[in-house]
Amino acid sequence: MEIKPIASPAEKLISVAAAVQDGCEAKIIRVETCFGKGFSGVQLIGNTGQIVEDGKERAKMALERLAFTLPAKKLMISISPGHVKVEGNHLDLACAVAMAGQLIEQDPVVQPSQWVFAAEIGLGGELRPVPGVVSHGVAAMSGGLEGVVVARENLPELRALEAVSGHTGKRVQYRSFRTVGEVLDWLWGKQSSEPVHGDEPDQDHSKRVQSLPSGPDFSDMELAPDAELVAMTAAAGMHSLLLRGAPGSGKSMFARRLVSLLPDLSPEEHLLALQIHSAHPERLSASIMAGKPPYRSPHHFASAAAILGAGVFPGEVALASGGVLFMDEFPEFRRDVIEALREPIESGEVSVSRAQTKRTWQANALFVAAANNCPCGWRGSKIRLCQCHETRVTAYQNRLSGPIIDRIDMHVSLPERDSARASEMLQGHTKRVEQFNTMKEKVRAARTLSEARNKKFKVRFNRDIPATNITEALGQPAADLDAMIQRTVPKDISSRSFVRLLRIARTVADLDQAHVMQEKHLNAALAWQANQAAKKNGDTRYLVQAYKSHPH
Repeated sequence: MEIKPIASPAEKLISVAAAVQDGCEAKIIRVETCFGKGFSGVQLIGNTGQIVEDGKERAKMALERLAFTLPAKKLMISISPGHVKVEGNHLDLACAVAMAGQLIEQDPVVQPSQWVFAAEIGLGGELRPVPGVVSHGVAAMSGGLEGVVVARENLPELRALEAVSGHTGKRVQYRSFRTVGEVLDWLWGKQSSEPVHGDEPDQDHSKRVQSLPSGPDFSDMELAPDAELVAMTAAAGMHSLLLRGAPGSGKSMFARRLVSLLPDLSPEEHLLALQIHSAHPERLSASIMAGKPPYRSPHHFASAAAILGAGVFPGEVALASGGVLFMDEFPEFRRDVIEALREPIESGEVSVSRAQTKRTWQANALFVAAANNCPCGWRGSKIRLCQCHETRVTAYQNRLSGPIIDRIDMHVSLPERDSARASEMLQGHTKRVEQFNTMKEKVRAARTLSEARNKKFKVRFNRDIPATNITEALGQPAADLDAMIQRTVPKDISSRSFVRLLRIARTVADLDQAHVMQEKHLNAALAWQANQAAKKNGDTRYLVQAYKSHPH
């Protein structure tokens, strides 16, 4: 059927569906058009930013190149609901379809009000990819709409979403096009697009996923038995971790390889990761689309918005959800960034408030930080002498406040590497591969045990067991548990640290496949508490506290 521009505009209302990002999710909005009296031209009304205003002009230019001519009347484009702040270039296509609906004589074969349109338009009419299409597809499914229409470059993201949504019992429908003209031809029945549900799979993408190179793992790192237990405990319970040690002790290597112990993302985690990464301007990586746990390592010069997120885009703490967030040189980060991490470490969410909007991003990552013992790094070293004055050391240690220290589950000091250990690393690779495989299997078995138990507490990981349920989770009779705590746990431990201690002990017991937590598990967890680590590091704050408590 040939599309004919309308001769004289009728008084009709065209409604097109679109979506706007709201944290990890998206909300359905409407783009409506109608002609009215007044000066000729296109007027956009709604709570929109400048990018949306510019998109209106891009859409107009694209239609003009398709031989559509706006009559000498006033064309109104309304973005509703009016209280929702709308920003971004993804509304270009919705505006173009709504405007074209006023200029085409026939009624559309496919109702644009039942499809979410998300694409930027070039001046030549070509469609360009935009962030957030995964969340738009989820919003279309949740809102009972038919599906989502995007540019061809966004197609791999929606195919990844389709694979995940199949596990939830819902199927996302999508259509992808290269130009505005192709979209209009489809809407008005002139031609079809590629099949719904991806009946023509992306063979290149499938090959890329299958050939994904595996990242570094512990098979190329020599680990002492206590360091093995630290890695497995952190990965099994998703317990936050602070690594200390001299330069070259392997803090960064340890953190980078920790993600290799994590299993592939569950369907729920994978869906969340797709939504978060799709909302970010950088393109989705093949590993995220394949459901691999992410690893993020921001530089200590990064801004607060880059770490925590902004009103529109997620930050590093959200992008690491389901994987590892590693912050090397932790004391060197800005003080406001360090203190702002209290919320995501504690609750697994980060809320970003601006003047007109508030966004909440999921931040369910394994948080790992690394720090030296002093500014030069060699305090307590056996191979080099520390050159730092005591006041500099104290100032460096004070960059990490008590509240942020108290929120980190495990505090570990890594020993220096000597020449003997370095030579061992070059030998016995087969043995280390077996060692790594054993570690990974123990983590998998511990997670299976803990997830089955934690269902009654409505949490997945041991780090999230509510304080009111921790006694039940430990499996010890109340009297025996109380006696164990009295003879083992220091009296000066804070309430928050005490609960964290018991959660870690529960994870150590899970690694032993023990349904009942024992005293050896509690002692292992106690060795990773902040005060115990401070003793090893020579933390002056702890030494002063100890002197005041025991002056003789």
